[in-house]
Amino acid sequence: MARLSYMQRRRVSGIYKFRKRLPTALAGQPAPEHLRAAFPELVNPATGRFKREIVRSLNTSDPKAAKRLHFRCAHEVQGQLDAGRGGAGERPRRG
Repeated sequence: MARLSYMQRRRVSGIYKFRKRLPTALAGQPAPEHLRAAFPELVNPATGRFKREIVRSLNTSDPKAAKRLHFRCAHEVQGQLDAGRGGAGERPRRG
C-alpha cells in the first residue's frame, strides 16, 4: 500500500491520524478576531494565534478505512485553510 503523506499510525494504539502543517504564511501568526470564531480548529484559543499543524484522529486501525477517511479529512482541512488564507487579510463585512 502506498504511503499517504498526511496519514500516520499511532504506535501504541494502532489508530490512524491525519496530520497537516499549516502554510508558513499562517502558522504562528496572530489570527484576526473574526477568524477565531469562524475557524476554531485552526486557532490556538490560549494564544489567539494560528496553530502550526492540524491533527485529527481517524478513529480506525483499518488501513483501507483510514485511507477513505484521510481523503475526506484532507478535503475539509484544505477548505478551511483556503478560507483562512483568504480571510486573514480581509475585514468582516458589517451589514
